[in-house]
Amino acid sequence: MKIEGDGIRRLERAVKKLGKSGKTEIKRGLISGGRKVTPKVKSALVRQTSIKKRSVDRQVTDRATDDAWIITVRGGGVPIREVQKVSGRKLRKRNPRNQPRDASGRFANWPRKLGAGVTATVWGGSRTFFQSYKDDRGFRSIRSGGEHQTIYGPSPAKEAIKDQSADAFNQGARLIQTEVEGRLITLSGKILSK
Repeated sequence: MKIEGDGIRRLERAVKKLGKSGKTEIKRGLISGGRKVTPKVKSALVRQTSIKKRSVDRQVTDRATDDAWIITVRGGGVPIREVQKVSGRKLRKRNPRNQPRDASGRFANWPRKLGAGVTATVWGGSRTFFQSYKDDRGFRSIRSGGEHQTIYGPSPAKEAIKDQSADAFNQGARLIQTEVEGRLITLSGKILSK
């Protein structure tokens, strides 16, 4: 494609005339627009995953470079206690008086199945964790080898690049572009136009 005409020459002159102040206005436009985008991405991430807002705030950082607004989302799965709606039952301690007996009255083995004790609302739905319970250290589950481990919820880093948070980021890119364009148009004395 070839573009010719007096408008291109006027544009080149206008951009040269802006010089250092043009770069400054571009950076100011990035910062101004970016400060509007980051909260939208954070709130979309909260709605999408049901992670508490303060936890998302700790995981998301932003900064401006000369030519970009960068939103960084860190972290693997957050502990399930960081999810907005979570409940759990405590693990019942085994009392020797309550140990089951077989048909002959002899002591039988304790039931192996723990059942589901922790329920959390994540990704817009309720999820129940098998072999799970609540104790003083938080919400935990029992693995097949008898190992007790903390239950983790969604990963903000993985969730930030899809669904609602990705849509919020892409809409924000247009917002930043509009902000930068407006500042350059004003600075150029309306020589540049949309």
